[in-house]
Amino acid sequence: MKISAQAINQSDVGDKLLGDVDSQYYAAKLGASTGALSAYVAYSTTDSHTGTTANTTNGGIIAPWAGMPAFTQGMVTRHMFLADTDTTKVAATYNFKNTGTDVKATAYHASFDVGALATVAANTKSTESGFDIQYNPAGVKNLNLRLRANYPRDFVAGLDWDEYRVIANYNF
Repeated sequence: MKISAQAINQSDVGDKLLGDVDSQYYAAKLGASTGALSAYVAYSTTDSHTGTTANTTNGGIIAPWAGMPAFTQGMVTRHMFLADTDTTKVAATYNFKNTGTDVKATAYHASFDVGALATVAANTKSTESGFDIQYNPAGVKNLNLRLRANYPRDFVAGLDWDEYRVIANYNF
């Protein structure tokens, strides 16, 4: 087993363009593995929104490129960075390498509880589930094939979707 922690602090970032963006994000992750199976549960929280009207920046984290590996991040959602948000995520990965095939499969589920004044979405409770399967064919060195999917739910009324991605990477 292992435990990990994350912290992000933003202050005086973009105040002239966006107003107050002073904020903190804290996360913890507890993981365990046995043989080819690994799993974790993670929790994160952001600062409370201090204003009186809906605003995504006051108390939230600004991540314009969304490229950081937050413990509670979904494949497409970044709700864990909205102000006054508590997020939980569970994930499990199985590595099939011991069967003679270089395949790794991951499944996850993230749940976002967003403060009513901190969200631009109509709902304050939403989820994202998904999977990621990676295959490295033995016959083609440096090739990685990937199938990913995500299923965001309840972000905005009537705007649930299923998204699939097929990715082929070759490293020269």
